[in-house]
Amino acid sequence: IGSWGGINEKGIAVSETTCWTNDTTLHGICAAFRLGMVLDTAESSTEAINILNENKTVGWNLLISDGNLPDGYVLEQTANISYISTWNDTAENTKPFWMIEDVLRRTNCYISTECADLERENYNPRSLQSIIEYLLGKDSYFGVWKHYVSLSKGIERYWGSLDLNTSMTLLRECYIGKYDLFFFLMQKMNAFSPMHQWVACPKTGDMLICFASKDRIASVNPIHHFNLF
Repeated sequence: IGSWGGINEKGIAVSETTCWTNDTTLHGICAAFRLGMVLDTAESSTEAINILNENKTVGWNLLISDGNLPDGYVLEQTANISYISTWNDTAENTKPFWMIEDVLRRTNCYISTECADLERENYNPRSLQSIIEYLLGKDSYFGVWKHYVSLSKGIERYWGSLDLNTSMTLLRECYIGKYDLFFFLMQKMNAFSPMHQWVACPKTGDMLICFASKDRIASVNPIHHFNLF
C-alpha cells in the first residue's frame, strides 16, 4: 500500500516513484495497474516500456530492470511527455544531479529537463528557496533532494560490489544517518520513513524484504529472503 513494484518469472523488474507535475489527465490507466500489466505479461524490457508508455495519466518515475540483458531504464512521465533514460545517459548529469556509471536511481523528482519544466517553477532542489519552503512546510522538494543524495552516496560506497545483500545494506544505512545527516534528521521527524524496503535480482529470482512495525521503521526490522522461482 502506497507503492508498487516487483519481479516476474521472465526476469523483468519494475517499480515507481510518484512525481508532482502540472501535466495530468484522468483519461488513462493509473501506473499502479500498468505495473501489474508489466509483471503479468512482459517478457522483455521493450515490452515493459511499451506497456508503461501507453495511457499515461500523471507524474511518475518508472524504473525497469531486465535481468536477461542485463540493462536498466527509467521512464520519466507526465500525461503527455515520456523521457526514457538508460545507463550512462547524459541526462543523468543534469545539475545538481549526477551520473554514477552503470547505475540508474530516482527519488520523487524528475531529472530530465523536459519533465522537470512541468514540475515546479523552482527546479533547483538544493537552492535556498527550497530549503526555506521545506522548513516552512510548504514544499517537500528539498527533502526529496536529500533522499537522492543519501541514496547516491550509499551506491557510491558499494559501487563495484553491488549485489542483493549490499543493495539492501545501503538502503538501510540511508536511514541511520550514514550518508546524509539532514536526511537522517528528517526521518527522525517521521518524514521519509520507509513502510517497507525490498531489493531483488531478476536473473536469479532472489528477493530481500523488510517491513515496518507499529513503532519501528522497516530499515531496522528483520530482513526476509524469498526466491520467486
